[in-house]
Amino acid sequence: MVTLAHIKEQSRLSLDSYGRPRMTEELKEIGLDIAIVAWAD
Repeated sequence: MVTLAHIKEQSRLSLDSYGRPRMTEELKEIGLDIAIVAWAD
């Protein structure tokens, strides 16, 4: 839940203008180790 709070805060600060790549970089800058997981159907 702490990670979700950070994501929501970064989204708010960016006025909801960040996409996944930029959000990932912002979260890494504040010290969160975020992994992008993708899968195909």
